[in-house]
Amino acid sequence: MDDWKEDLAIFFRQLDRDFGYMKQHAREFLDYTVADAFTELKTELEKYERLVQVLPSDTGDYLIVLHNNEEEFSYRIEAEVFPKHVRVYAIAGQGNNSESHELTSEREEYTGLHHIPKDVIIEDFLKRYRSYISRQASRNWRYSSEENKNE
Repeated sequence: MDDWKEDLAIFFRQLDRDFGYMKQHAREFLDYTVADAFTELKTELEKYERLVQVLPSDTGDYLIVLHNNEEEFSYRIEAEVFPKHVRVYAIAGQGNNSESHELTSEREEYTGLHHIPKDVIIEDFLKRYRSYISRQASRNWRYSSEENKNE
């Protein structure tokens, strides 16, 4: 009858071990792959009069792009840790105009974060940044054109 107690103890030890491993795996991914991608993006964006802040957090890393001392765009990589896998997703945009999307497929969640190299992060950032900035520029152009008509 006491076998179930030992089984339960083994279950929780294994769960703690798995969760600890996944947490470490996620942190290494953020500290190396994501940080390297954000450093490269920062270097390039600053060539175009952007100020870029890179901020780590417990569950992810943030890249904030400022232009003319105002936030232009933010991009965040989050790692959601489970005992047997890590789900990675990005949140891109600005304030209420942010969108979330996964960077891991179900298969990748179980095979490891090494399937998400820094180039994938850079490409995803650029796709979302260009799209967002193009929409903003179009919107601003429309507003300025309407103001010019009213003068």
